[in-house]
Amino acid sequence: MADKHEPLPFPTSTFDYIRPKSNSGPLNIFNSPFVAPHAKPGDRLIGSASVVCPDCERGHTFVVYITLGKGGWYHEIKDEKSGDIIIPTRLTRQSVIEYFNVLMARIPEHERTPITDLF
Repeated sequence: MADKHEPLPFPTSTFDYIRPKSNSGPLNIFNSPFVAPHAKPGDRLIGSASVVCPDCERGHTFVVYITLGKGGWYHEIKDEKSGDIIIPTRLTRQSVIEYFNVLMARIPEHERTPITDLF
């Protein structure tokens, strides 16, 4: 189908345990052999990431927007307590455009946390 838009094949990771105030990574996901052939500098990417743990009272869902090679921003969706990711309803060009527009309208600029130190 010519109208189909597939998500980028980002590698995913799960962890059994990460100590408080520690981290994992960094993961070089944009240069992985799965993603690099599909993404080039200047491409705009938007999606969601989630964090959940078995002992946490709630999950955390983040919207992430990146212009490859330049920077981007992220924002936690506070009313999404399940930790589920937010995805388009269908993977057609129109559905992906609507997904982008809804996410961009949902998060005011002053609530976006810049991502600058990785680019």
